[in-house]
Amino acid sequence: MHLFHVYVWPLLGILAGNSAKGSGISGTNGYVEYFPGTADSKVIITASHGGYLEPISIPDRTKGCLSGAACIWTHTCGSMNSQCTAKTLRDTKTKELATELTAALGTQTGKRPHLIVNHLNRRKLDPNRDTEEAAFNVSAAVTAYNEYHKFITDARAHITGAGLLLDIHGQSHPEKWIELGYLISKSRLNTDDLKPTLSSIRSLYNRHSTSMNFDALLRGTNSFGGLLSSHGYKVVPSPGNMSPGSGNFYSGGYTVKTYGSRYGDSIDAIQIESPYALRTSERATYVAALTAVVKDFLKLYY
Repeated sequence: MHLFHVYVWPLLGILAGNSAKGSGISGTNGYVEYFPGTADSKVIITASHGGYLEPISIPDRTKGCLSGAACIWTHTCGSMNSQCTAKTLRDTKTKELATELTAALGTQTGKRPHLIVNHLNRRKLDPNRDTEEAAFNVSAAVTAYNEYHKFITDARAHITGAGLLLDIHGQSHPEKWIELGYLISKSRLNTDDLKPTLSSIRSLYNRHSTSMNFDALLRGTNSFGGLLSSHGYKVVPSPGNMSPGSGNFYSGGYTVKTYGSRYGDSIDAIQIESPYALRTSERATYVAALTAVVKDFLKLYY
């Protein structure tokens, strides 16, 4: 059994240099952390790939072993195979982006979102994967992984009715667009083969299917991408970029698949993949735009 430690910390003073107050629930060794939202919050924000901690007690995730067509993700599986190379690149400044978005939404709406953060470098832990690939069967990493996902489960339990999880990520694709992942693949977007039952916003569609079709919710004027593109950003999918075409695109990973509404429940999930500049030099303006978009999106649908 692992004990959690509760601290009253300046939320942004610890993570991003501001003085907003928040209660941080820290997992074992401070590797993961949960900042509970206000009681009436409908929003959960997660940041799994922006951590900096690199404890030497947790070996780096490198390569696993190939067994048939499957990868065995441990450090002791035998002969490592390049086909089972772990992705370890940190999504720079996504922890800060998530933290600042959380604080801005709390300030402007009076309803602070739930925030779950992984402080470990992605070389040590990747919470946006299943357990084996995420932690390579390293005990301390497995513990942090389990605590991270328990925090998400705890946050979900505090939301009554419809809710929205935003999973914050970063990418360095040459298109420099914002990619919104709803579990709708690139090929399906390109061919207009859009099925709400396959998406992480299935509940959103079910609630509004009598007044809006799924295409409009996914990439129409009042979709998340449509609202964000109205602030001058290049977003896919959105009215201006209905599909990625031949461009790079991430459709969503483990977190939105596990905690979105694809398999039921009423909490939807969107993976937000932001280009480098929006996470660094242009972050303040981007946070302001994202805050406005989330507020508008909540008013429309939640």
